[in-house]
Amino acid sequence: MPLSIGIDIGGTNLRAARISGTGEILERLSEKSAPDPQAVLSRIAGMVRRLDTSEVSAIGIGVPGRVDADRRAVLSGGYVNLASVSLAQRLEDMAGKPVVIDNDCNMALVAEMALGAGRGHHDVAMFTIGT
Repeated sequence: MPLSIGIDIGGTNLRAARISGTGEILERLSEKSAPDPQAVLSRIAGMVRRLDTSEVSAIGIGVPGRVDADRRAVLSGGYVNLASVSLAQRLEDMAGKPVVIDNDCNMALVAEMALGAGRGHHDVAMFTIGT
C-alpha cells in the first residue's frame, strides 16, 4: 500500500509526517514556522526531503487561510501569507510527486471522515482552533 506525506502549516509550527495507507504515522517532523513565505517553503521542502522514500506516492498540504484547491493556489493567509509562493507546484517539481493542497480545516475534516471520529457518518462538522 502506498505511503504519503502530510504537511500542516500552522502559525507556530510546521508539521510533516510520512503516513501509511491506513493512516498510521510512520515518522513525524516539526519545525518552527516563520512569517516569511520563502523561509516556510524552504523548511517544508527540507522536511519533505527527509521523509520522502520510493514508497511515497503523494503529498498533501493543509494551509491556514483561503485556498483554491482546484487551482492548487493559496489565495490569502494568516500568520504567513503563502499567496505569493506557488507552494504546490514548487514542491511537486522538487519531489516529483503529486501535491494536493487545501485549507487546513478541510484537510483535517477529510482525514477524520476517512480514518477518524467521522468514519461512517454522512453529516460531519468540524471546528478547529489554533494559533
